[in-house]
Amino acid sequence: MHQHYKKDEVTWVTVAAQPADVVRVYVDAAGNPTATVTGDGNPTPAPAAQNNNQGPPQNQGPPNQEPPPAAPPAQPAQTTGSPAPSPSPQEPTTETPSSGGGSGFGFTYSPYNPDHSVKSSDQMKKDFDSIKGEGFSVVRIYGVDNHQTKLVLEQAKAHGMKLFAAVFDLSQLENDLNTLIADVGGDWGSVDTVSIGNELVNEGKASPDQVVAAIGTAKEKLKAAGWSSPVVVTTDTLVATNTDNGIKMCDASTYCAVNCHPFFDPNTSAEGAGQFIKDQMANLRKKLANPNQRIVISETGWPWQGLPNQKAVPSESNQQKAIQTIKDAFSSNPADVFLFNTFNTMWKKNSPQQFEAEQYWGFLKGSGGAHGTAPSEANESRVSASSALSSSAHL
Repeated sequence: MHQHYKKDEVTWVTVAAQPADVVRVYVDAAGNPTATVTGDGNPTPAPAAQNNNQGPPQNQGPPNQEPPPAAPPAQPAQTTGSPAPSPSPQEPTTETPSSGGGSGFGFTYSPYNPDHSVKSSDQMKKDFDSIKGEGFSVVRIYGVDNHQTKLVLEQAKAHGMKLFAAVFDLSQLENDLNTLIADVGGDWGSVDTVSIGNELVNEGKASPDQVVAAIGTAKEKLKAAGWSSPVVVTTDTLVATNTDNGIKMCDASTYCAVNCHPFFDPNTSAEGAGQFIKDQMANLRKKLANPNQRIVISETGWPWQGLPNQKAVPSESNQQKAIQTIKDAFSSNPADVFLFNTFNTMWKKNSPQQFEAEQYWGFLKGSGGAHGTAPSEANESRVSASSALSSSAHL
């Protein structure tokens, strides 16, 4: 269990259950599974090879999630409880159809402190103030715990952005949707998308059919709450999505959203990141029921520190190269890419199976700390980064 302590600006205290062990599937450059990992265990040989594609860093929902690599080679690919009463439908504000969420790139934001508590409103403001001017149009979060939807939505609006909101746990679908609806407060015009889960199929926490059913439930509930044209998707890895069964998740979504991390392909260098994503999108499009359906890369990036994955080598310069090639590849449609992750996520745990890189995907240079440090945690991260560098010297 992770206790999220009350902040001065917040009057709620919420306990978020820690997700169970994650099951990782590693694949080769051709997309064939080569090994599986449960939790922090070592890879075990995968069963029969399948014609799949890669997957991303460990999930980012309520604490316990994000980058998924494997030891040397390979490339890795989260029923409902007692529902609370649904809030009364609210008057919707003027909506702008979410055809692209804006003119800039999207980005993912982790609202957790290193101790797993949710950041306060003042902390988030400090982070978002450092992001403005970067040309982003949509911010993506992964859950509703501790009213992060409300807190991040306030910052998004104040900085001219929209929110890509989410519910994380299908077992709490009704309750979490109620929380999300209450925290949006009828301001659906400021919401770009709502995601139902993240990498649930990839992690063995739901079947494609269960996810499809949850998407349908969410669309109905959000429409009843005043969002006249709800934009609802699920986000999963290419491994999980680009299969005959997995593709139905895209077919049920308003658009097809997939997490795609070139770093987990051992044959892709930083310079080839953008082209790798384009190639994967082309392969995925062949399976869509509607070949013209919009595809959004809901996570992609490159770590700046960690162990090499053959040609995929973490470093600050390689991170800059990779992100630039991604921006170049999507220069005509930047709203179709979410860069992962604005700042380091020191609440996560590194492991050899994750190439010791799980904490180090932050691509913005915060103030007063190590590369990728969130301004709201600069002092803490300076100490953590120093300790991590000292430890890595003994690997």
